[in-house]
Amino acid sequence: MAIEPTVTMEFGRYLHAFLVEAPALVAVGCTLSLIITSLWFVVVMRCLGSGQEGSGGDRY
Repeated sequence: MAIEPTVTMEFGRYLHAFLVEAPALVAVGCTLSLIITSLWFVVVMRCLGSGQEGSGGDRY
């Protein structure tokens, strides 16, 4: 019985920390996903562009 209040307090502390940190984590996650997506897009476009150059599809 003595464990329950401690568990509840710990859970409340974790929940509070999560609610405080959540916006920052979401912002960091969105920034990282945007960076990864843009890098992936650049790599894909370069691969497609280099593939088209060999076949005479030079669009630059």
